Amino acid sequence: MGAGIVMTSLLLLFREQWVLTHTQKGQKLVMRFGDSAAVWIYRGILAVTAVFGGLLAGGVIRPIQWGFHERGDHRPKSNILASRAAFATPSSSSDSAV
Repeated sequence: MGAGIVMTSLLLLFREQWVLTHTQKGQKLVMRFGDSAAVWIYRGILAVTAVFGGLLAGGVIRPIQWGFHERGDHRPKSNILASRAAFATPSSSSDSAV
């Protein structure tokens, strides 16, 4: 999915003049900001989209994992084990004296 987003962003980047002149969204962008500013805004939007796609493809951004909710867990197993370890308290000699 992420690779597809990156490829689509790059394709649209190469076709920027066509998009800005032949689509309603591109024409509105040009009318509102002018020719040169619209090109840079369009490139910025595509750059953010390409970075998002790259992070998605690289596994940095992970979509919602519905499997955890179906099992009744609300966290991955690794987080459950880590939280149990964080709240575990070692027994001390003062506790046994009371």
